[in-house]
Amino acid sequence: METNKQQLHKAIEQYTQGNYHNCLSLLTAIMPIYLQTEDWENYAQTLHYILECKYQTTDYNEALVLWQQTLPIVQTHCPTQTPIWVELYSVAGNIYGMLGNSNEQIKYYQLALASASEQDKPSLYNNIGWVYLNNKDYTKALDYLLLAYTIFTQQNNQTAKLSVINLIAASFRHLNKLPKALEYYLEAKEIAQKLPQNKNVRILSDLYQNTAKCYFELKDYDLALTHYQTALNYYEQIPQKSKAAIYHNLGDIHKQQGQLKQAESYYTQALHEAQRVYGTKHANTAHQYRTLAAFYTQQNSYPKALQFYQDAICCVCSSFNNPSPQINPKLTDVLWHYRLLEALAGKASIFERLSQKQKDPQNSFDNLQYALDAYLLADQLIDYLRRNFEAEGSKLNFAQYAAKVYAQALNTTIALHQRQHPTALDSAFMFSEKAKAMVLLEKIEDSKAKITAQIPQELLDQEQRLLQQITHLNRKIQQQPTELHLRNAYFDVQQQHEQLIAQFKNDYPKYYQLQHDIQTVTITQLQQLLQGKQTAIITYCLTDTDLHIWVITPQNRYVVSQPKPDLQNLCKQWQKAVKTMNLKQYVTTSVALYNCLIKPIEQHLKNTKELVIIPEAELLYLPFQALLSNNLPEKCNYSNLPYLLHCYAIGYHYSATLLYNQSYTSTQSNVIANDAYSYLGIAPVLYGNVEAMKDLPDAQLEVDEVAQLFTAQRKTAHTALYHDASLAQFKQMAKQYRYLLLSTHACYDNHAAEQTRILFSPFSQPNILQSKQTDYCLFVNDAYNLQLQANLVVLSACESGLGELINGEGIMGINRGFMYAGASNLVFTLEKVPARYARLLIVELFKQILMDKNYRQALQIAQTSLVNAAQPPINWVFFSLIGQI
Repeated sequence: METNKQQLHKAIEQYTQGNYHNCLSLLTAIMPIYLQTEDWENYAQTLHYILECKYQTTDYNEALVLWQQTLPIVQTHCPTQTPIWVELYSVAGNIYGMLGNSNEQIKYYQLALASASEQDKPSLYNNIGWVYLNNKDYTKALDYLLLAYTIFTQQNNQTAKLSVINLIAASFRHLNKLPKALEYYLEAKEIAQKLPQNKNVRILSDLYQNTAKCYFELKDYDLALTHYQTALNYYEQIPQKSKAAIYHNLGDIHKQQGQLKQAESYYTQALHEAQRVYGTKHANTAHQYRTLAAFYTQQNSYPKALQFYQDAICCVCSSFNNPSPQINPKLTDVLWHYRLLEALAGKASIFERLSQKQKDPQNSFDNLQYALDAYLLADQLIDYLRRNFEAEGSKLNFAQYAAKVYAQALNTTIALHQRQHPTALDSAFMFSEKAKAMVLLEKIEDSKAKITAQIPQELLDQEQRLLQQITHLNRKIQQQPTELHLRNAYFDVQQQHEQLIAQFKNDYPKYYQLQHDIQTVTITQLQQLLQGKQTAIITYCLTDTDLHIWVITPQNRYVVSQPKPDLQNLCKQWQKAVKTMNLKQYVTTSVALYNCLIKPIEQHLKNTKELVIIPEAELLYLPFQALLSNNLPEKCNYSNLPYLLHCYAIGYHYSATLLYNQSYTSTQSNVIANDAYSYLGIAPVLYGNVEAMKDLPDAQLEVDEVAQLFTAQRKTAHTALYHDASLAQFKQMAKQYRYLLLSTHACYDNHAAEQTRILFSPFSQPNILQSKQTDYCLFVNDAYNLQLQANLVVLSACESGLGELINGEGIMGINRGFMYAGASNLVFTLEKVPARYARLLIVELFKQILMDKNYRQALQIAQTSLVNAAQPPINWVFFSLIGQI
């Protein structure tokens, strides 16, 4: 008769051979015996393999029940810091993942990590990174995956390295960094060719599939198809593995090549395969339903598409099974939130298309209402998902997707407004606001919440130090990506920061409440803000098909819609005309842009003297004050053109909500700013040809002349020139002043936007010119760690407003960091500006401010002074102002 130990070994052997049901029968028989004899070590090991078998056979609910029943027993009798707990926590994480509970999944992986040996940790880093990847938190995923990759490289563990490379590449692919993704995929293929293929079939199948996806997105369809076919060959060797993804991707290839029947066949196979492996309630099954829905949408088979979207919705909700597309689930029923969001957005878009085809007005209206219902639920999901992204890069990536959903919702609500829907206009404005700079809004509101919740200053200072370390280590890793000690240090500091934030939420519950209580501004609130002012707020919203222009004045609200013009091409032509000083082309493009952007709303701007413009997309690079009306003189020259500048004092902002919050609420920093020292001017002047930068003698004149304006009115004025204009000096002094002027060089790196920087004196440290240090540079991420009380910051530096353009969030320039750090108003440049004319403009700007002009008026007068001196727009137009009403 076999002993229990022999039976356990036999069960494990069955498990390794993939005979999970046989293994389960053996283990179920001996587990009660271990419990009765109090053999806790073998009891725990048996439990581990039972859970693994149930996981492999997709009995996830049964596995979870067993885990919850037996966990107290194992916790009572087995020390937690033992290898068995790594296995038990890991399989628990796997089960929660398949049940759609990624928060619990990460929790158990982290518990496994706490018990793991140094040898086991990289595999757990890999698992946690995989969860973040599935949750579309790609930046956070890379933090874990790249650490695992670096450790596996040092260990020369090629098999493990192959697996993690696949996930790293997928993360970069989702972040739309395709060349970087392909670089990793090719490295993985090189490793795979040296390993026994029969032992790595699972990894190879995923590797070829994901490489094919990369080639597909790079539009190299032949290579993509070759890799998909190779992947399918590997998939056929793994009977229990779902081939849904490979069928899905083969469908994509055939659809792209116009072979629609083959595409439909592959998509249908993908759905059946997902149903076979995952069942009817699973995210992967929902994904295949949604793919078929999108396919039928392209074929204009709207009723069919609508039903498939509804089927996808049912898949991701635990008990919702209503087949009627007019009915939506409750959010308390949701298992996979992101998949639900995708399906809701798709369903809503179909209802909108159906409304356009309906001849009966009531049916058309009803379909728009169904679309709105779905979009409002999608909005709640977006709010929920935003809170779950941890890394800023992932938040920004999600913002781009959310912006597309809100653009669709905006078209629907505008159409409802045109049909006299009573609340559609307010919903439309809410959707338009939620598509603008929500990540920046969240960061600023989070900072305020910490103060309002009365978190002690020493804890806030501790967080500030951690954030500075994170920024510093991240830059070091970019320079030395293979240094394990840097990645370990970065990971440790990240963990410390996460623990500190968890402490904030636990010890100061008001912080957690305020952190997520983010409301967008309403039209009524904006009108209250504008009372008594001759100011209008203009918001531009671009969708795939339309341009919507909002005009909000103290008394009225308007939205003007038109088919989307080719603004991207017009803006490019305009910029070229400005830079080459081609007067004829400048006039032509400026008038054309005026006709698209201002003429449709000019009748609503009567009695208006100031504009606050909230642009998006390519309009973010356009200085509106340089646009020209049709009232052209017979002989045009740069001094007599009908610039919009002559009609209005113009400022800008990231969103109406940020404008309102900054203008209407009185924060502690703004109160203190009134008592701060008046003016600080910074000008390094000499650069020693560092980064090939020329000296700026005009910068010294600029900061000195502005200082003289302040001292003439007996206001405090300090200047820091030459080696005194160091980065360290600036950080120390800047927090004390109400007006800050930085007259220096800025470097915009369009290949690596995070390397965009402002230069301070390189002479403040010995031998810095001979080293590779960049301690004289304030990088984009550094700006967020500044602590300012300034009412106005002027970045008199070329291209200080440029950065990566992210749809739904705006330009990620260094100026954005200054706004987050506490600057209430900000002047910056969108292009290179000659130093002499920058000096003339900035000195005049401050002169007007000290004559009690508001900032928009002061900038208008300063720019007009250069127009009156017959200067072409290149010398004045690219200075822009963001700030309060």
